[in-house]
Amino acid sequence: MHTLTSIEEVSRTKRRTEWDDGLTLMLNIYDVFEFDLRKGTVLDDDTYAELWKKLLTRGKKKALDLLTRSDRTRSELNNILKRNGYPERMISEITAYLDSYHYLDDRRYAGNYADYASGTLSKRALQEKLRLKGVSPEIIKEAVEEAHIDEEAQIKELLIKRCGGDLSKLKDRAFYEKQLRFLASRGYGYNMIRSVTDKEHDSLT
Repeated sequence: MHTLTSIEEVSRTKRRTEWDDGLTLMLNIYDVFEFDLRKGTVLDDDTYAELWKKLLTRGKKKALDLLTRSDRTRSELNNILKRNGYPERMISEITAYLDSYHYLDDRRYAGNYADYASGTLSKRALQEKLRLKGVSPEIIKEAVEEAHIDEEAQIKELLIKRCGGDLSKLKDRAFYEKQLRFLASRGYGYNMIRSVTDKEHDSLT
């Protein structure tokens, strides 16, 4: 048996419910009417399982809708489901369902993201972007290595843009130092920055 210990209005159509098994379930107003829920309501195991199944189906649909609109990491999807009131146990069931159809794949996501960003992000910046998306260090390492990022070409392209196509501006020491700081802020290593900027700077002298 399962007892509803608390029911709280979150919005006009949403209700947060607390149960004696410690779970919090976010229901819509139609669920409340269908199962005739109020504080103190006791549901037998079969009815509670029916409610759980209904919410689980809704969660799977929401997850699929989210992934249809945009590929996401496991962490990103979990966080969205949490914000929508799905409990951890249900989220685990939802992600297990997605895994069974290979809809959720951090390795694929990281690889695609790295390929997309390989022309504009430094290795360090790419690593940080993927870390913030909840991708594991192991997968990040693989994705960055396989992306074959040419940081030297990226730095040179940035310098050309920053100079408005006129690299002779690097002759100005203050401007030159400013570009060094800018490139460092984009995640490029000091040695790589100096290697490229010194080549460009020396070619003008």
